[in-house]
Amino acid sequence: MGSKTNDGKAYWNRKSKSYSSDKRKKCGKEYQKIYQRMQKVLFKDMDVLEVATGTGLVATNIAERVRSVKAMDYAEKMIEEARINTHHKNVEFFVGNATVQSDYPATKFDVAIIMNALYLMAEPKEVLALVSLALKPKGLLVAPSFLYGHMGRCEWWCNKMRLKLLGCQVYWKWTQEEFANMIESNFDDCRHIVAALISGCEIIVSWNFNHMVNVKTIKGAKAIALLGGYRDIMVYAPSSLI
Repeated sequence: MGSKTNDGKAYWNRKSKSYSSDKRKKCGKEYQKIYQRMQKVLFKDMDVLEVATGTGLVATNIAERVRSVKAMDYAEKMIEEARINTHHKNVEFFVGNATVQSDYPATKFDVAIIMNALYLMAEPKEVLALVSLALKPKGLLVAPSFLYGHMGRCEWWCNKMRLKLLGCQVYWKWTQEEFANMIESNFDDCRHIVAALISGCEIIVSWNFNHMVNVKTIKGAKAIALLGGYRDIMVYAPSSLI
């Protein structure tokens, strides 16, 4: 899948042989619904990046609808299984960590897919920043996710501890609204910053104090500039420049 360190990698490597069959058995109907929705936004002229591909279920499913798919996962055994499971020549699987900028391909993509993985990542906002750097200016993010916000505190804790004992760390208990807000606020901010960086801007001026003109976003803008190898960029309110 993809974490800051190798946390959980042994778990996913152990699961690699049974991962595809387990997902089809437990989540087959849900995955088919997701694939059907993806088909509405995927076209033959698109190059796709998939982050945390696992054994390549998504990459293999969408291969015939797009021009190319590059799919990464930090668990080596998962990638080995993904390569065995696909016959599509336009799909490339490679080992890569979603939180390491140098692991991403140098090319830009039309679509990035993160399927049921952000809740397993300690720093999902950092991953979204890196994914935004990998996308073309009008690129699309597709990020369906399991959500645990409906669980009570005790049920959530027991489920989290059970998985942790098996070697899998679950970090986030989002509701549907919380997940949507997290994606909207962080990814959209990242896209605005990346667009400004690519255009060579040195300053972003905004009245949006909730999402843009605040300490978190200013620090994020500096981090994105550093990760992407761009010049530093500042974020100001118009009143600061008068």
